[in-house]
Amino acid sequence: MPPTLSVHVSEDGLHSVRAEPPSFETEGPFDVELVNHGRAVHVHLNLMEGLERGVTLEATNHFVETDAVQRVSVGVVDGALPASGKLKVVTGYGAETAYVDVAVDEPAAPRTGTAELGEGESVAVDETLSEPAEQTQDVGTTGSEISDALRARENAPVAALAGVAVLVAAVTATLVDGVVAALGVGVVLAGVAVAGVLLIRE
Repeated sequence: MPPTLSVHVSEDGLHSVRAEPPSFETEGPFDVELVNHGRAVHVHLNLMEGLERGVTLEATNHFVETDAVQRVSVGVVDGALPASGKLKVVTGYGAETAYVDVAVDEPAAPRTGTAELGEGESVAVDETLSEPAEQTQDVGTTGSEISDALRARENAPVAALAGVAVLVAAVTATLVDGVVAALGVGVVLAGVAVAGVLLIRE
């Protein structure tokens, strides 16, 4: 709610006028609250002595019902503040008149909640903030794949040795004739076969 200047009418008798506060200072638009303490009455408002250059009334003549409260909005003229002067209040078609000193300043600028940097001040930004984060592990590599690779690497020497044994057996069978040579080759091949089965089971 905007700041409010209260004007009490018929409080100390018919058509009496009293402003609260007696002088009024504010920033930007405000309201005049007409508080009627008696029978229905006409109230006239007028801006005087320079106040009219900075503010505007939505209406000047007002009919206030018995024991009623009526609010009147007072706007401001862009670029015309600060302004000061008097608000003239007339009741009962001139039966009573009162003057209220009013001063209106420019409204304060709203606070944004952020600190302003002084001249020559700057905010340092770490260059690493603009660099994408490095991926430490390939998304497509699973734990089982890594385990299989390690097992294959450990069994590579055994597989190579088996291959050499088969090659030696084949050469021996070619160069040596007889049953003994054939049996020796069979034993070697059987050993290679057993080694292969063990590797597959692991």
